[in-house]
Amino acid sequence: GRMREHAFISKVPIVHGNVEPAQQRIIEQLNMGHAGVFMQQVETAEEVRQAIAAMRFRSKGGIRPEGGFGLAAAYWGLTEREYLERADVWPLNPNGELVNWTIVESKVGLSKIREIAAVKGIGALFPGAGTLRGLFTTTNQDGQRIFDEAGWEAAIQQVLAACKEFNVACGYPATEKDIERRIMQGFSVFIINWGDAGSRTVELGRKHSGR
Repeated sequence: GRMREHAFISKVPIVHGNVEPAQQRIIEQLNMGHAGVFMQQVETAEEVRQAIAAMRFRSKGGIRPEGGFGLAAAYWGLTEREYLERADVWPLNPNGELVNWTIVESKVGLSKIREIAAVKGIGALFPGAGTLRGLFTTTNQDGQRIFDEAGWEAAIQQVLAACKEFNVACGYPATEKDIERRIMQGFSVFIINWGDAGSRTVELGRKHSGR
């Protein structure tokens, strides 16, 4: 039996043109017992490949050292040998138990979304809906904020289309107002807020998907 009750995944921002700090942070987080990595601000396929390399042990073709993960093994309730076997990236390794979630939230990332979605090893690909909302919001001459909802939705659909084309699960930060619509569109992984509103969103999602 495992000791862990909760799987932790935390966000790792990318510094474009220098992926090494992100790779080091990924290795540190996994060595503390995290079950995966949430890549923020991804703009190229190469950034995703570098992140996945940091998630995989050297014996599995990555760059993660085969040591320093005693805390992680203990948190997972495994021996170090068992942990070495299981701590690999799913779905690259069907028996792997680490997941990579990738968020695209810039116009540069959107322009390369098909190349990003084609990278093997992404567990779920997300449009960064909140950040994208800012990109599609401008201020007019009178100082009013103008939100280009059609452009914003088109960006979200661009990510979903790439996910469908390359058979990658597509994620979305849903609320009770939109979870049913997003499930119908084809999104299948959801980030949901804490508290009562979050619980209501989960219930709606379950009901809509027949669970």
